[in-house]
This record gives sequence, structure tokens and C-alpha cells, in this order.
Amino acid sequence: AIAHLLAVMSPGPDTAIIFQQSLNKGRGAGIFTALGIGFGIFLHCLLAISGISILLYSTEEARFIIKVLGASYLVYVGLKSLLPQNGISVTPSATIITHPFLIGLITNILNVKAFLFTVSLFSFINLQPNSLMPIIYLLYFPVTTAAWFAFMSYALTHQALGNIFEQYNTRIQFTSSALHAAHPIIAIWDDHEIANNSYQSGAQNHQAEEGAYLDRAKAAMQAYREWMPIREDQPQGYRVLRFGQMVDLILLETRLDGRTAQPKKNEDRFQPEEVHHMMSPHQRDWLLGSLEQSQAAYRVICNQVIFSPLNLGVLPSKKVASYNLDAWDGYAKERDLLSSYFATSAPVVILTGDSHCAWAFQNKGYVELCVQSITSPNFNEFAQPLIARLAGFLLKWGNHNLEFVNTRDHGFMLVEFGQAYVESTWVFMDEIKQKAGGQIQHKRKRRFVPWTKNALRRAPFALGPL
Repeated sequence: AIAHLLAVMSPGPDTAIIFQQSLNKGRGAGIFTALGIGFGIFLHCLLAISGISILLYSTEEARFIIKVLGASYLVYVGLKSLLPQNGISVTPSATIITHPFLIGLITNILNVKAFLFTVSLFSFINLQPNSLMPIIYLLYFPVTTAAWFAFMSYALTHQALGNIFEQYNTRIQFTSSALHAAHPIIAIWDDHEIANNSYQSGAQNHQAEEGAYLDRAKAAMQAYREWMPIREDQPQGYRVLRFGQMVDLILLETRLDGRTAQPKKNEDRFQPEEVHHMMSPHQRDWLLGSLEQSQAAYRVICNQVIFSPLNLGVLPSKKVASYNLDAWDGYAKERDLLSSYFATSAPVVILTGDSHCAWAFQNKGYVELCVQSITSPNFNEFAQPLIARLAGFLLKWGNHNLEFVNTRDHGFMLVEFGQAYVESTWVFMDEIKQKAGGQIQHKRKRRFVPWTKNALRRAPFALGPL
């Protein structure tokens, strides 16, 4: 009973569909969805008790079909949530599944986790002939499942929480259902999970009256690991994920593992890496060893803050410092040590977030592709459009390693790795403030061709939907 309750409470497709139905269609739809999920558990238990589920799962072909059906339905739900609905009229007859009960039922039936749980559970339970236990199980599991998800729907639609969930409705719907259903998430934290411009022993935005910084960091990391898709056996955060012979994805952790405090003055950014560093010596050695041992065509480093040199002093504003000392520009000696090794390694691509703007840098031995923010403010929110455009022009003029920059638009970045080149597409949206979502305003694309003089170059393509 306890194992079942813990399984039901753990996040999964059933939880995601309750979020989606409750927040989009209200409490009634959420409760009907919960009843459908409960009936799905009833069918799972009935099949398991009768032995049909165990018989099905004993064959490799059946296991493959079950997994494909479950994954296909999750992809369908994810894509259905991601695609814009404005301007499209959908009648009930044009939609295969409309009733919340059926949506909950099918989601649970095709939930591989529920199927495996019931198969595993009833393979260990010894059901005696003429025993009442099968009937008890058939009643208990569905009822507790439906009750839990009905309670979740009630909580999500409660008036006291209404304003909070309404404020974050789109974000919750996107991250909890559509995004996680459609794509695997490879997550790593940055500073705002704890406090702005954080480092190992403190943060720029941590005040003494807020308590001990290490206690704050510990609590933040506990919450992160409880709610984000990250493996518990990798508490340090930095790790390598391999995608065949094409890509080794190397994730760095540059906040808690050895980062010293950001320098106060520009001249302090050249302190030796032995005393002033973005990461611990152990992680730095691990990074160099991972690059050396990699057999992939591309070594791809996922990095929190801009790695490439970037002179911001070309902007005629006292509000902008000459260099971002929280980025690798504030740790120049360590950055130079790493980049000198990149030049001797196979093609290195660095993927970066943090700055809210789109950038493409070409440096000796590596390129860096930086994604713009989805909604977080950039130059466009702080300056007039013409000034924001001028800022981009000045930055490109004053930084010879900067091949592309957009300081004013929002969206996302797609990166595709191929045998001949890497292709990056920045997709910019025309609207970020409407709940219904905007349309693609424009795109910019660059190709990284390894081992050529002009490695990073424009890639022409036709405008249109992705």
C-alpha cells in the first residue's frame, strides 16, 4: 500500500495530465481526469491479477509495443500542448479524445510506469485461492489513485492558490507537461537557484540577515534535486553524456564547486588560476581529461556563463561595466588555460545561457553559441528599440571574435550536429506577453565547419515554420 501511494505521488504522465486539465479546463475536468486515471489503475490491476499483464510482458515484442505506444501518446500530448491554437477551429468531431475521463484513462493505460508497477507488484504478491485480497486490491489501488489526483486537482484550482497558479499557469503547463513530455531535459543549475552571482562561499545578493549562506545553498540544492530531472548519483552536477560517436556532452558546474568570489576591479580578473578560479582544480582536471579521452566528433561543453572574451566597454553607458566579472571574463587566467587546450583538441563547441541575449563567438580552437532568453529581460526592456539595435552593432564592431549578436529579441536556439558541420538556429518570437503565444518573427542561422579558416559562417535558409 505504501509503495503504491509513493508511486502515485511521484511525478509522471498522470501528474502532468492533471496539471494540464485542471489549469486549462477547471476543477471539474481535473476530477473527471482523476477518475479516468483511477479506472485505468483498476484495469492494470485486473490484468495483473489475472496474469495477462505478466504474460504480455514476458515477450520482448510485447514490451517493445507497450513502450512505443506509451511514448507515442506522450509525444502527442506534448506536441498538442506546444502547437499554437489561435486561429484554428477545432470541433468535437475533429478531435479523437475530448472527455477528461477518457483522457485520464488513456494516459494511465499507456503509462509504462503504471504498467510496470502493477506487473512487478503482483508478481511478488502471493494470492491464495478463494481469498478476498484480490477484491481488496482491485478497490484500494484505484480508489486511492483517483482520490490523490482529485485532491491534486482541488488544490490546483483552490481560490487561495488561484492567483499564484494563474500567474504561472503558462509556465507550469509548459514545463510540467508539454516540454517534459516532448523532450528529455538535461538540467544543471546556475546562480539564481540560490542567489544572484553566487559562488562557493557566498553571493552578491545574499545578505547577512538572511542567515548562513551555506544553509541557503543546501536548501536550494535540495529543492532543485527534488523537482528537477537530475540523477541522484551525480550530486556534483558536472558530468558527461555520450551520444554515439557524434557528440560528447560535457556539463560544467561553475557555482558551488570551487568558484571563488567575483573580482571587484577589472585588473583583478587576471589573478592566477591557483587562487582565483571558476571551478575547483579537481573539476578542471576532470574537464581536461574528459576532452582528452573523448572519441566523439564534437566535444560539446554546456556552460552557465559566457566563456568567450567580450568587451562591453564599447557601449557608451556608465550603467554597463567594461567586462562582466561574473562571467569567464572575470576569471581570465583560468579561461586562457582552458582555451589553449581547446586549440589542440578536436572541434569544441560551447553552449551557453545566462546573458538573455543571442551570441555567436568564434575563437581559436572553439566556437561558442549562446541562447537568448524566452521571457527574461534583455536590452529591449531597458532601452528604446533603436538604442537596443545600436548596442548590438557597437558590440559586434568592438569585438572581433563576435560573429553574431541579437540583444533585443526573445525565443530559443536549436543546434544540430552533423558529420560535415554544426548548425545553430536562433528562433525569435514576435510576442512573449500573451498567454496564447506568438508567432515566429524571424530566424538567424550559422554553421560551424571544423578545421577551416572561417569556421563560423552564415547559413542561408528559407523562412517558415520549424
